[in-house]
Amino acid sequence: NVSEVLADKINNGVKIIKDNKTLINKKTLAGFMKYAYEEARKLAEKGTNCACVEDKTVYGWAIHYFEEDSIEGNLYNEDGTEYKVEIKTTTPKVEVKTQPKKPEKQQATLFDFFDNPQTEKIKEKPNKNVVKISLVDNRTIPHEATYKVGRAVVLLKPAKEGRGIIAGGAARAVLELAGVKDIVAKSLGSNTQVNVAKATLGALTMQRTKEHIAELRSKKVEEL
Repeated sequence: NVSEVLADKINNGVKIIKDNKTLINKKTLAGFMKYAYEEARKLAEKGTNCACVEDKTVYGWAIHYFEEDSIEGNLYNEDGTEYKVEIKTTTPKVEVKTQPKKPEKQQATLFDFFDNPQTEKIKEKPNKNVVKISLVDNRTIPHEATYKVGRAVVLLKPAKEGRGIIAGGAARAVLELAGVKDIVAKSLGSNTQVNVAKATLGALTMQRTKEHIAELRSKKVEEL
């Protein structure tokens, strides 16, 4: 449950000052999905096929996104019309100077940052929240699974190759982040998006391949 203040921010937006104007900053689920995608991408390990973030981390992102006023969503004027930035065109003065060409310096990547020894402590905490999902042929889940969070219930079913992701809303966003290509997902209870996302993640973590089960039982796959 969110506080009344947070609920008011989500429903009515927040007044902010930008370009010396008072605007209404409103945030939507679509905006949060883009924000969560960027946050999850930062946690992905180099070379991995897929990864999924724990539900408590996704929930924390949601609270931060909707509660932090500095994060901009859709901006509107006080009369309800969409705010558009005024572009002022000026003619700059061009000064031509001949200088010797300097060698180009490659821009540092995110993985270069991770290779820095000073960032080892930063890496430890996010990596603890990353879990691997068992997939068949790196495209679909091994078996059906149902998971419940609050009143939200999500059912996941394997799908044939080329079927695609048959899901919507928060469930689809979680499945795409997990690297699933073919699957059918159904919401059987409440459509509260945060709980649907958590239930989808829970159903994914229940997946076990035959090889995984055989390893847990110290047997060969043929003996199952």
